[in-house]
Amino acid sequence: RGCYFSPDNTFICAAMDSGAVELFDIATGQRVMTFGLHSGRVNCVMFSPNGKFIISGGMDGLVKVWAIQDSSEKETFTGHPNTDVTAVSYSD
Repeated sequence: RGCYFSPDNTFICAAMDSGAVELFDIATGQRVMTFGLHSGRVNCVMFSPNGKFIISGGMDGLVKVWAIQDSSEKETFTGHPNTDVTAVSYSD
């Protein structure tokens, strides 16, 4: 689906068919964190510019913001019923 490199190029986040967002260490290739679930496939992911958050969009029509520090879901944006979210972007 989609993946995105962290601003410091140490991690990559990946959109998963399972509905999860996974974080991998680039140097080791090991998964270091899994973020909660969308209720369908995740189509797109990206890091915030400061590298503290991951934004994901899914087939469930939701956009979610995840905190990397504790893998918690910080925000869920609705308003895309009956449609896939296929791109996300971050703006300060």
